[in-house]
Amino acid sequence: MRQRKLPTIPDDPTGQRVRTVECSTVPGYSCLIADDGTDFFTGLPYTPPAAAAPGAAPAPVVIDPAQVAALAVARLQIQAPDVQLVPKPEPGGFGFIGLPVWLWTPQAQWQPISATASIAGVTVTATAQLSRIDFDMGDGAVVRCESPGLPYQASFGDRDSPTCGHRYSKTSAHEPNQEYTITARANYDVTWAGAATGSTTLDATSDTALAMGERQILVTVG
Repeated sequence: MRQRKLPTIPDDPTGQRVRTVECSTVPGYSCLIADDGTDFFTGLPYTPPAAAAPGAAPAPVVIDPAQVAALAVARLQIQAPDVQLVPKPEPGGFGFIGLPVWLWTPQAQWQPISATASIAGVTVTATAQLSRIDFDMGDGAVVRCESPGLPYQASFGDRDSPTCGHRYSKTSAHEPNQEYTITARANYDVTWAGAATGSTTLDATSDTALAMGERQILVTVG
């Protein structure tokens, strides 16, 4: 899975004080520093606080709900596509050009995923919903599937998938390792609610390889 994810933050039922500082390891971005010295990268740009007047009392600690939302999103366990296909990409195996390739993913991957972050009483819950998977088939074609797809059964024979499939017109003989690389990109719609509301998108990818050959017809003359 090629996806950048932020470190997660545990729930904080104690309501301990938390302050925002510029990250020492990622200049220009903000980190949350708890009283115990633990720091958490937020992924948000750092804005220096206004200077306090001499002798003035320290400003009260204010938790930015947007930062808590970023942490909730970071906690989401986004999954790369668990691609199933026929013909199966087994070592030494291959499919034939002109015949259908069936694609599908487990139904469980299409269930909503939620995560919550809470800092000093500020709580946000983020939810991710898989909306589509784009399959780059390696031959220039991109197949978009907006459902898990129908698993192949032997009784289907040479029929095309009614939900998610492809037919290659050229062999993979001239591809690296003589295989097409199929890249599946899962696109998630993400929303969050609680102390802050908003939305964004996330994606995660996985690769598989499939060799495609050409059927040989043997003609005998008797």
